[in-house]
Amino acid sequence: MRKIFVLLLVVSLLAVFFSGCNNSEESDVWDGSIAQTFASGDGSEKKPYIIETAAQLALLAQEVNTGANYKGKYFSLNRELDLNSCEWTPIGNGENSFNGFFDGKNHTISNLRITNGITFSTDNTGGESNQYTTGLFGSCYDATIKNLTIDKASISVQNITNAYAVMSGVLIGTIRTDSISEVSNINVANADITCAIELENNTSSLRIGGIIGYVYGNDESSIKMSNIDSDTSIFIENGRASYNLVGGIVGAAFSNNLFDVSDCASYLSVNIDTEDSYT
Repeated sequence: MRKIFVLLLVVSLLAVFFSGCNNSEESDVWDGSIAQTFASGDGSEKKPYIIETAAQLALLAQEVNTGANYKGKYFSLNRELDLNSCEWTPIGNGENSFNGFFDGKNHTISNLRITNGITFSTDNTGGESNQYTTGLFGSCYDATIKNLTIDKASISVQNITNAYAVMSGVLIGTIRTDSISEVSNINVANADITCAIELENNTSSLRIGGIIGYVYGNDESSIKMSNIDSDTSIFIENGRASYNLVGGIVGAAFSNNLFDVSDCASYLSVNIDTEDSYT
């Protein structure tokens, strides 16, 4: 009888031991709500703003889109987030951009879904024009984003008739810099971007990338992209743009200075309906 008891005790201890080894962190599942405050922190490098729920990530989007660019401020993601395929509003709306440091701490944001990006106006040499951007971050300026995985993202670009440029990436729609920007240690898996639009202006362009739609740097800029993997499918149906710029990592890039790209890999599937596009 004692032998049986000892054997059962050993089996029980092994079961506890192995179940503990296989435990994975539970994701916070988003219900579409927006938090009132971040978990903790003051935004400094030593005490970054801590994000522990999807509602707190949505708070970042709300804050940035209403004018708080968080220039020089630090954010740390301390938990897996499941956005639960609720409609996501990109962080940064073109007129207001994320201007800080975001460290994903090697966590995963899953089930990102966007069907409504953001239209904003810019001044070009030919006058004012509309642009459209979409992604987890809609627009960034002199920003650093690192150590993050995005799994199962679905982005739909639709209902746009008048835009000079349409920019879409799973991580960032558009990033601009006058000084230093960095995107590093990023993994995007099981993502798809679908573009089904008919633009009135046949000089418009689509800039669609597995990670970033459009990158721009001026004469004094330094842009660094490193250790990036992207597994993305892009389908352009009824594109109707003068040219389609598509890339596994970046859709389109322009820099007058340093643009350092290293250790990046793309697994890209592209389907473009050429019968319904200008080119």
